[in-house]
Amino acid sequence: MQTRIKVTERVVLCVCIACAPAACSTTTRLPDHAALGQRERIVADWNDTDAAVDLAASNSEMAVVSMGTNDTGERVYVLRTIRDEPAWLTLRRTRDAEQSAPLEITARVGRFGDSGQEYRLLRELRRRLTDLHGVATSPIR
Repeated sequence: MQTRIKVTERVVLCVCIACAPAACSTTTRLPDHAALGQRERIVADWNDTDAAVDLAASNSEMAVVSMGTNDTGERVYVLRTIRDEPAWLTLRRTRDAEQSAPLEITARVGRFGDSGQEYRLLRELRRRLTDLHGVATSPIR
């Protein structure tokens, strides 16, 4: 019986050591599976995206956990839904030189995708970016 306990402890220890780096790492980089979500193109001002994402997430019952820029210049937002599911939102400029250029937006909600929530998030983001396009301020609706 004593040998069996030692083997079990050794197996548990090996599993913990092997899984620790993956469990402890944090990143704002978009996971590969998140690139499968819904996509949309919107003509909008790049400097309005942070404020628009905050409002769109709130209206979609989500919260922004972190935001970062990856190596390709995309803005990647990591969100959490009200059900504690992960969500990702990426915004990419189609032309680098212009402030007001079409943005390609990708939304992915949940580990396996949730098209209803993805559509709602994109709809709210499109509405706010459209309201802010070309103006300094816009009332929140």
